[in-house]
Amino acid sequence: MSNDRNFREEILDQLSDGSIMSLKKMSHSLAVPQEDLTETLAELVEEGEIMRSRSGNYAFPSALGCAVGRLEIKRRGFGFVRQTDGDIFVSANKLNGAYDGETVIVRITRRGTKEGSREGEVICILSKEPYRTTGTFIKERSSAFVAPDDMRTRDIFIPKGCAGNAKNGQKVVIELTKRQTGDRSAEAKVVEVLGDEGAPGVDILTIARRFGMNKKFPKAVEAQLEKTDLSISQEELADREDLTNEIIFTIDGADSKDLDDAVSVKRVGSGWQLGVHIADVSHYVRPRTPLDKEAYKRGTSVYLVDQVIPMLPEELSNGICSLNPEEVRLTLSCFMDIDETAKITSHRLAKTYIRSKHKMTYGDVNAILEDEDQELRAKYADITPTLEMMRELAARLREVRFKHGSIDFEIDEAKIELDEDGKPIHIGLRERRTAEKLIEEFMLAANNTVAAQFAYMETPFMYRIHELPDDEKMDELRTFLMNFGYRLKGKEIHSRTLQDILNQASGTEHEAMISRVMLRSLKKARYSEVNAGHFGLASPAYCHFTSPIRRYPDLVVHRVVKDFLDGKLTDAYMRELEKFIPAAADASSAAERIAIDAERKIVDMKKAEYLANHLGEEYDGVVSGIANTAVFVELPNTAEGVIPLDSLNDYFVVFREMYCVIGKRTGIKIALGDKVRIRVADADPKNARVEFALLSVGDAFAGKKAIHVKPQSRTSGAAKKKARRKRRSER
Repeated sequence: MSNDRNFREEILDQLSDGSIMSLKKMSHSLAVPQEDLTETLAELVEEGEIMRSRSGNYAFPSALGCAVGRLEIKRRGFGFVRQTDGDIFVSANKLNGAYDGETVIVRITRRGTKEGSREGEVICILSKEPYRTTGTFIKERSSAFVAPDDMRTRDIFIPKGCAGNAKNGQKVVIELTKRQTGDRSAEAKVVEVLGDEGAPGVDILTIARRFGMNKKFPKAVEAQLEKTDLSISQEELADREDLTNEIIFTIDGADSKDLDDAVSVKRVGSGWQLGVHIADVSHYVRPRTPLDKEAYKRGTSVYLVDQVIPMLPEELSNGICSLNPEEVRLTLSCFMDIDETAKITSHRLAKTYIRSKHKMTYGDVNAILEDEDQELRAKYADITPTLEMMRELAARLREVRFKHGSIDFEIDEAKIELDEDGKPIHIGLRERRTAEKLIEEFMLAANNTVAAQFAYMETPFMYRIHELPDDEKMDELRTFLMNFGYRLKGKEIHSRTLQDILNQASGTEHEAMISRVMLRSLKKARYSEVNAGHFGLASPAYCHFTSPIRRYPDLVVHRVVKDFLDGKLTDAYMRELEKFIPAAADASSAAERIAIDAERKIVDMKKAEYLANHLGEEYDGVVSGIANTAVFVELPNTAEGVIPLDSLNDYFVVFREMYCVIGKRTGIKIALGDKVRIRVADADPKNARVEFALLSVGDAFAGKKAIHVKPQSRTSGAAKKKARRKRRSER
């Protein structure tokens, strides 16, 4: 094939207007022999960029009534293919062997009248790697199978010779060899034995593997690291600003090892100069290398209670890229000049190198600034004045940010402590005090500043966007808030309007509940090549610039920033960016969702495991959700459980718009936000499910006395029938 033309881009351009073209027609249009196009066309089809019809014509999926996206399968068996213009529903019998999380091509079979109400059928699975999942290995006589941990998946048959060293009852990782067809089971081979169920650490390891996460890096990455010079040359330093004599330091959690951001502040007239200095990870992770490809695939570091699945190997994340104290490190710096009104008047981006003065922890900084700890103030006397300056600046920035309409959700986050065997011994709340808020403000300022510059330049860029909320969701939120006495005015909702509601609810007993429901009413933030602004932050342009050690989008942003500083933003390079960034944005958004799901699943499992050791104990809680068959209750430590409505001595009617249930016989009302007294009745760590028995409920809105509830005993179906027969005989 000739290498002097980019057939890939030319083919995509030919089809960009929705055309459906044969190979012959495309060959004629591009004035090249057919054989020069066949390889590129095959690659584009394999990647899902274009499709080949039954008649042999080529087109974008949308031109052929199809769509490409990530499949998400729900517990009841049906799924959705995620699309920016509305998800596509796929029934269980239309999945055609596809599994949750796989990238598929779906043919749209029905277009509803309502936006986003489309239905479809999976016609092709694009995921290149064989599907893997976890489960329990079960050996029965001469046959073996795996019961998947994912309850949405049927048992998978393990043929003879494919079980490896797996023993009955062990947790394993399997790789699919044959997909399910009709009633015929899927087949797989065991590729990794994780250990005995219940053994220390196996539960977290199992969930990590289920989501495709592994601390170990591929051999190609290890080979690249062995050849990579992880030292810093004088030649490299000569091209950068020397900041080693500046008062610069890091502030992180006590157990943090991947220190990717450092800060500095100095007075400039009546204002300040804020410096945010970020590890130059892009110097070591070059595009299209094995290391870069693996980082792209992982997308993010994942934090699983007691361990981290890193995006980058420890040699980088905890080593040469980590801004460790008293060590020279390569950085990208964002300097912001800020006036006395906390307005950023000018800024400058630069390639720099620093020597961090201290590795400060949130705890020590809080002790210095809030508790006036004299011992710590003496120990860190060289930076205490800077810390006090930072506190003042952060408070000003925060105040201005809220005035502009930024939303601040005060939602409690669990901090789970495990013993040596991985068993939960305590569930507390993560603190968000002065130090935490200080770093948050400085990182937000840098991210806003960098994004604003490249939005102004109209350079291809990766933004962090948060789109406007749906009208339907806002109508539901409006109804919900009325139950608490708050009015959400106006049809067009602004972020400032929502923050005003949060301000009104601040300090009340239902503050956390309102924050949580409001957050659920908004769209999820994601990465995009299109600058759609950030609704929640009330920002016209926002990006992720400050954490390249643990987020791939930040690495992409750094490369663009550095190429800009080096004068390398040529037309040809920007065309490459226009092609690369949309795919990278989608991949990073998907990786983020997977990481969140894995983290949440492990946290919920450990909460259930903790409560399993406290059966029969009583706690105060708050009603956090209403469903058709149950009421959800959250405890002060964020652990959550359900009260099945059929466990109560009444028939309860669900009033969704009022977010409550009312007993038909007793008139007892249980509403979202109500304080309740519960007893831990049951806990199933494996399925992360906790069941509570309701003891009493009080009306949080009207201040009524608590109503005591007599739980109904959970009798079996046979016992219920026997009781009915007895009542009939007594009549």
